[in-house]
Amino acid sequence: MPESSLKVLTKLKACRAAIKASDLRKAGRNKYSEYNYYTPEQVNELVYGACLTEGLFNKFSLIRDTNGLHGWLKVIDIESGESESFQMSTEMPVITATNASQQMGGCATFTNRYLLMNAYDIVENSLDPDSQDNRPQKTPSKRTVVLDPEELPWLNEGTPEYEVVKAAIVSGKRTIADARKKYKINRKIAALLEQKEI
Repeated sequence: MPESSLKVLTKLKACRAAIKASDLRKAGRNKYSEYNYYTPEQVNELVYGACLTEGLFNKFSLIRDTNGLHGWLKVIDIESGESESFQMSTEMPVITATNASQQMGGCATFTNRYLLMNAYDIVENSLDPDSQDNRPQKTPSKRTVVLDPEELPWLNEGTPEYEVVKAAIVSGKRTIADARKKYKINRKIAALLEQKEI
């Protein structure tokens, strides 16, 4: 391994040690799956502070090619100009009530977050499938459960849930009012489903 690469890796190792020594509490909360996580802003602050001390600069790029979207993170040693690169494939997220530019911004934000977490070894146990209870769940009873409307998931076009709801409405087995008991539905989705209901 060339000496120049060792300089970057040595500084990266020191950054990882500084981040692991931090006692920052996770500020994000996933209410649906009930776990805490580091927000993109927290990850950025952890990494920025460590890199400022070590003289590293992070350059993020989001690139689309024939294979899809890819995030690239180049960690550059400001002193020597040498670098180490990290990459990952990514997907455009489905974010309700947003335009394509906002969705691209969300994709860039979260891809950058996960690349920084990978490069600087910031571990999220909540993202580990083995940290979850993977045992088969008992079948719930047939009794009616009334859910708080704020806790309902959004119904998004193109998802399997949307296709099931659409098929039920087209067949006449369900109405949009029935779907609203299980999902939050924005105006755009409601308009699409109303076309199927007629």
